[in-house]
Amino acid sequence: MSEGNFQTPPSALAGLTLGILGILVLGPLGSIPAIMLGRRALRQIKREALPTGKGVAIWGIVLGYVGIVFFLIAMAIVVLLLFWMRDASQSLMEGLF
Repeated sequence: MSEGNFQTPPSALAGLTLGILGILVLGPLGSIPAIMLGRRALRQIKREALPTGKGVAIWGIVLGYVGIVFFLIAMAIVVLLLFWMRDASQSLMEGLF
């Protein structure tokens, strides 16, 4: 990199992108790599004393964790609904016969 030409590490940008996609579409398939890439970018920024990209890397990590939490909440809701539907269908069947 030339002096005055600061670039955000590509791993930070990829982590942020995957963090957003992990929340919106991919779930853990995007969130876990977002965390890994964000942490890699933070290490690179620290090691090379880069002046840019730290915020992007941190947001990638944060969004990765948020995506995992959203996925776990969604799975818990699905499991609870499945148990509720099973119980409701059993009581309906008992009422018919």
